[in-house]
Amino acid sequence: MTAPSSARERLLRDLKWCIASPPIIDSIAFSGSPVIAYDSHFWALSAHAFEHTLNDLSTPELLLGHVQKEQDRHRNKSLRLGIYFETLLEFWLIRSEQFAILASHRHVSTRDPDAQHSRTLGEVDWIVCNRFAEDRRNEHWECALKFYLISQDGTDPEHLVGPDRQDTLARKLNHMVDHQLKVTLPEFEPTIPVCIIKGRVFIEWRPGNTLWATVTECAQALPLSKAPRLRQLSPDAEAGMVVHMRHFQEFHRTVTRVSDPVNGESDVCYFLLGKEQWLSPLCGSDFCPEASMDFEQVSVKFQEWSGRPVMIASCRKLDSSTYEELHRFFLQQDDA
Repeated sequence: MTAPSSARERLLRDLKWCIASPPIIDSIAFSGSPVIAYDSHFWALSAHAFEHTLNDLSTPELLLGHVQKEQDRHRNKSLRLGIYFETLLEFWLIRSEQFAILASHRHVSTRDPDAQHSRTLGEVDWIVCNRFAEDRRNEHWECALKFYLISQDGTDPEHLVGPDRQDTLARKLNHMVDHQLKVTLPEFEPTIPVCIIKGRVFIEWRPGNTLWATVTECAQALPLSKAPRLRQLSPDAEAGMVVHMRHFQEFHRTVTRVSDPVNGESDVCYFLLGKEQWLSPLCGSDFCPEASMDFEQVSVKFQEWSGRPVMIASCRKLDSSTYEELHRFFLQQDDA
């Protein structure tokens, strides 16, 4: 079966985003640790170096085949978002001039002397050879795709929680550093442990705040006395907003005013984002006019949704069929 062009476009945009997007975690978070985290400059250069492959006419078909192979392996027509992210990163790694994959998703186990079976220690995402390093060093990569929410009063990584509130940035960091990156494949040692956490952070918006799209813009937009402690985050990390329902009307006014600073009458609309749309910005065929909602429709439909935070894109309507994505935010119940 041939995938529609819209599916190919989405795959290519998501692939570009997976490579070029800044990490959530800045390398300073690992100061004094053997773990390293490549910064936003590294990822921007990697994306630039990969442009010739992205522009190759055969890339969409090769990428589609790579994703379908993973879907077959996981027996799932719609890969979980984290696995989808890993699948796209691996497509880049396979074709990277800088890195060569030595081992991929290798399960590691040990024989328990007191039992008749093996005990699983974990799974290594990738062992790669960094060809551009002076010593052509081997690196152990562990990656994760995360979306964290934080209040303006948050003071540490424990306060960055996932939409389902079961995951925190601190817990994920500890697990990667203390467990995942300590699982080794002896035949490739020594390796340099590399932590890759990409995604977005969403920081509480309150009336009177301006809007932001990065951690740096957020820190500038909030009063210093109320700004969350963001020093462990990459300043370039993509950032959206968390909007409580009681603030949604004022948020809508702010989005409208910012999108049309002259008249303050921009035609702002909203699109509910399915998880498959959480990576790259909406573009082209993603904008289905029938799915567009105005302020009143979002307010009414929110009561029909499950009560969990929902990711929404605010967009500007340019003409009858053309839109531009402005910002992303989580809309959530007032008591969340």
